[in-house]
Amino acid sequence: MATNVLFCLGLLIIAIGIMLFFRKKKLYRDGIRTIGKVIEIETYTYLNQGPEFNTVYYIGITPIIEVEDRGKKIRIAYNSIDDYSNLSKGDEVEVIYPKGKVEELLICNEKELYKGPLSVGLVGLSIIILALILILV
Repeated sequence: MATNVLFCLGLLIIAIGIMLFFRKKKLYRDGIRTIGKVIEIETYTYLNQGPEFNTVYYIGITPIIEVEDRGKKIRIAYNSIDDYSNLSKGDEVEVIYPKGKVEELLICNEKELYKGPLSVGLVGLSIIILALILILV
């Protein structure tokens, strides 16, 4: 019974990975591409108190990208799990976003197109392999 649940869970996760891939592919095909300029690099630090009085510091940077959409200049704090720490003030980057949704801006990088969906798909495949191993044992 548990193996069937694991197998179905793996299939579901693979299906989610495929949906993410086609959503990103559609964005790259139909999205608005433009050049954005990094106008500022915002740094932040916050701390988290652990249960045993351990303090964990989180430090990060967020590039502020300015793009022009329908004649207006818009500033977006680009928060992404991708590493863009090599950006500096004044850099120009190619960005893409869905029409009318500039807040969903992404830095164009064709290699990144496959990274997220492929990672999700590999997790699903790993769960399916685990389920098959449990069936055989």
